[in-house]
Amino acid sequence: MFGTDTQHGQVVRFLLEAGSDPNPVSVEGQTAADLAAEQGCDALQRIIEVSLLNFQSVNLCRRMWVS
Repeated sequence: MFGTDTQHGQVVRFLLEAGSDPNPVSVEGQTAADLAAEQGCDALQRIIEVSLLNFQSVNLCRRMWVS
């Protein structure tokens, strides 16, 4: 969540590309996408949301493969 608070988009992109979970929730109940949207970082919000979809797809495929 640090990356969205301080608008370090490159750090966020690097972490997401490295496989970080794009949907952690802060103690206030906000996701990284929520924080990006709140701060007006529309491009970063879209990157996080697309990464979330990709992350969920990969995890779904993994679960199907194991089953």
